[in-house]
Amino acid sequence: MIRTIVLTNPGGETLALDLFEPWKTGIAVKNVDGLGPGKADINTTDLALTDSALFNGSRVQKRTISLTLVPMETITQDVEQSRQKIYRFCQIKQPVRVTVYADHRQVYTDGYVESSEPDIWSNLESHKISILCPYGYWYDNRGDASDLIHFDVEEPSFEFSWEDPLPDSPTLEFSRTLSDKTAVANYEGDVEAGFLLRIKILKANPLPITLTETVWQQTMKLTGKWTPSAMAYQPSVGDTIEVDTRIGQKGIYLEKPNGKRYKGMHFLDFNSDWLLMHPGRNEFHCFMSDNTAVDIRFTTDITYQGV
Repeated sequence: MIRTIVLTNPGGETLALDLFEPWKTGIAVKNVDGLGPGKADINTTDLALTDSALFNGSRVQKRTISLTLVPMETITQDVEQSRQKIYRFCQIKQPVRVTVYADHRQVYTDGYVESSEPDIWSNLESHKISILCPYGYWYDNRGDASDLIHFDVEEPSFEFSWEDPLPDSPTLEFSRTLSDKTAVANYEGDVEAGFLLRIKILKANPLPITLTETVWQQTMKLTGKWTPSAMAYQPSVGDTIEVDTRIGQKGIYLEKPNGKRYKGMHFLDFNSDWLLMHPGRNEFHCFMSDNTAVDIRFTTDITYQGV
C-alpha cells in the first residue's frame, strides 16, 4: 500500500504528502496516475507477401505522472496558502523529484513539471499537476540500494544437513575456490540496468582485461587499443579505469591519482558489449594475465518497472 508521496523542488525543499494524514501539510492526494509500468514501443517490419512481421527492437517510453491534489484549510493556513504551497514545490518547467513510499518499496524518479492547473472556482478546489519523466523506470530509494560488489577468487556458500551419507562428498561447504576473479550478484530489480565499474591498477601492464557475464553471455574487453592494429596503451600503477554502462551515462574514463580525469574510450575493444545487470543471478568473470594486478569493484542502481 502506498503511504507517502514526497516532492522535492530544485532548491532541495521537500513536501511530504501523507495519504492518511493530509492535515499535516494541508494538501490531500485525491488521485495519482503513472506509477505503474510504462508503455513500450515495439518496432517491427512488415514483409511483402509474407505473413506476420519481423521484430526489430523495443523501447520504453518516457513516464508521465499526473497528480490531483486538494488544498485544504488547517489551523495554520487557509486554502489559498495551501494552493500557493503547491506552486512552490511544483514550479512549472522546473525539475522535481517524485519519491513514493509503499509498504515494500521506496522508489524515486526525476522529472519536469509539464503543467500545473488549479481549479479555483469549484466547490471542492483541486489542483492537477503533470510531471514528465524522461527515464521510464523507478530507482530504488533505500540507503543500501546501490550495492557495492567485489570481484574475488572465492564464492561464499553454506550448506547444512543433519547427516552426510557420502563421506567423500560433504554437504557442509563454506566456500568454493575459483580459478579467476568472480563476482556473483543477485539483482533484485525488475528490469536490466547498467552499473559503474572501477578498476584500480595495482601492477604495471595489466591489460588486456576481459569481463564476461556467463548467464546472459555478454563480454567486454579492455585492451587499450582503439583498433586491432594500434599499439596498446597501458595505464600506470595507481590509475583507475572507470567504466559506466548506465543508460544516458555510458562512457569510459581514466582517473589519475591526483584526481584528474580523461576520456578513455580507446581502452574498449571494438567488438565489446556494454555489460548490464539483469533480474536474478548475474555471474561476472574477469580474465587477465595476473589476477593480483588490479582491484575491481562495481556499484549498481536497482530499478523497477512500477511502484
